[in-house]
Amino acid sequence: MTGSRIGALFFSVALSASIQIIASSCGLILSYIAAAHSLSTIFDSQVQRIDALLGFNWHTFVAFIDNFPTVCTILLFAYLSMFSQIFAIIFICALKGDLKGLDRFIFTMMVSLLLTVLISIFVPIVGPASIQGHDFINTTVAGNVPAIPVYLELRSGSLRVVDFIAPSGVICLPSFHTVVGVLATIVALRIRYAIFAFLPLNIALFISTFVHGGHYLTDDLVGIAVVTTVWWASRYLCSVALTASGESAVQTEIGKFAGIGSNSIAFNSHVVQ
Repeated sequence: MTGSRIGALFFSVALSASIQIIASSCGLILSYIAAAHSLSTIFDSQVQRIDALLGFNWHTFVAFIDNFPTVCTILLFAYLSMFSQIFAIIFICALKGDLKGLDRFIFTMMVSLLLTVLISIFVPIVGPASIQGHDFINTTVAGNVPAIPVYLELRSGSLRVVDFIAPSGVICLPSFHTVVGVLATIVALRIRYAIFAFLPLNIALFISTFVHGGHYLTDDLVGIAVVTTVWWASRYLCSVALTASGESAVQTEIGKFAGIGSNSIAFNSHVVQ
């Protein structure tokens, strides 16, 4: 790999990662604002009924998994992998030269984040741990319980000082962990062999959203619906941002940075078109 291509690779990773960091920071702030301005009605009872219709009981499921400490540890690893997966996908896409896929990944992530925040305004959820209890030994769902009073104080307007050094996840529906896991798996399908790492990891992440994240099944299903819809739409919406030469937005920027044309930016890719 030539020096210009190495420079282009690292610039694309830095550019994409910077966009993700900024978007995530803005998403955190927006989630707090959304919680403070969400509807007065709490929809936990309605979501629990939907879960029941689907044959899912959160407390029963988590209590069963809690009997297997090793499984809980593996699931915790998967749950904590969300941000690592974001940066891994960015790096792999840049390394393999799938820069249009990288464009779609960034677009889908940002739009899904905004939709997650918007949905949380109109369908506020406290979470099953607050309703059904959290008397477990090996899961960390209790670690998310401190977010419940933060969420309720934001809703009541009594929280005046927000700690962004140790932020709390205040959005339950949709599950953004599920959004990231599904999106990473979809993008991994485009790149040879990557799916063998991301698919099992994100199956575990999906399960971990109940065990460690304190989510209803409905939270996850809505997250899946959001991200798959946005990914499908990105195929058409991202084309608006393409240049006349057919370059992606990231491809254009790294071409400028490296001083090379788009045709020379090909890192021996194995991309499934």
